Amino acid sequence: MAESTKVAVPYPWQRSAWQQLFQQFENSQLPHALLFSGLEGVGKLQIARSLAQLLLCNQPDHNLGCGKCKGCNLFNAETHPDFRQVMPDPGKQIKIEEVRALQSQIYGSAQMSGRKVVLLGPAELLNLNAANALLKTLEEPPGATHLLLFTHQPSGVLPTINSRCQLLKLPIPAREQSIQWLTAMAGDQAADLLEAARGLPVKAFSLLDGELMAAREQVQNLLSELAAGDIGPVGTAQKLNCQPIEQVCHLVIEFVEGRVQASTGAMDGGEAGDDRQQAWLAWQRQTGGLLNFRDKVLALLAKVRSGANPNPQLALESLLIDYQRLS
Repeated sequence: MAESTKVAVPYPWQRSAWQQLFQQFENSQLPHALLFSGLEGVGKLQIARSLAQLLLCNQPDHNLGCGKCKGCNLFNAETHPDFRQVMPDPGKQIKIEEVRALQSQIYGSAQMSGRKVVLLGPAELLNLNAANALLKTLEEPPGATHLLLFTHQPSGVLPTINSRCQLLKLPIPAREQSIQWLTAMAGDQAADLLEAARGLPVKAFSLLDGELMAAREQVQNLLSELAAGDIGPVGTAQKLNCQPIEQVCHLVIEFVEGRVQASTGAMDGGEAGDDRQQAWLAWQRQTGGLLNFRDKVLALLAKVRSGANPNPQLALESLLIDYQRLS
């Protein structure tokens, strides 16, 4: 029987970041803690998993894990004894019990390759007790242990954790790279999907899920109808309440940020002189209102993620009343 091969490979737009990591690995200069930072949908988890597999591989091949050795097979089966992954369920935080559980593992001896690897994130979801407990590990890591953290919102990560990690920022790739990658899987839909995902290729790929596309379309249509006065906040909240509230928050934020981006683009040209000044002042008022509204949605999202259980109908009604006033 042919031997199976499965290798975690960084995305094409991550080539430069990967070369930097591999050079550090090859020169035994890889830091014990890395923090991968970038917008959700840019591919942080993929490059982090690629590095984890490389670190646990018994015989790296062409700058990657080989995909065939015992270490790679166990990694792919999620059963490697020296690998621990800590990622919360949607709407949950990372708690101190989870950090203590991984600490009890990594402070023991490695069972296979000599290295131990932790993949943890999003780091902004560490509650305060969990973050403080992890800080002790970052300050005094056990030998041959690598902690690979990732974050969608760097500002939400404690500065003390940030300062003890090497930060690796992953920007949004060039549109041409993303289109080329997406076309292989999505064909003619690639450009539309990328536009819907605001340039984030991994997020665009997730939109191939028809249910998510339908949910996004529902949010966009309802907010447009609300702004036009065709439906009220209560009715809008009732229709949106069929979706998980965390998903609604994400889609509302995406819609609002899309409006801000579109209005900013419209200001790049246009009138001159007094007319342009008036247009600029109007744009500032509109954009400021939209960003304040987005912050309210982010606050609700943080509340949900903290374990709070607000009444979805009432929470959405309150937000939508604000949006209607803004519109």
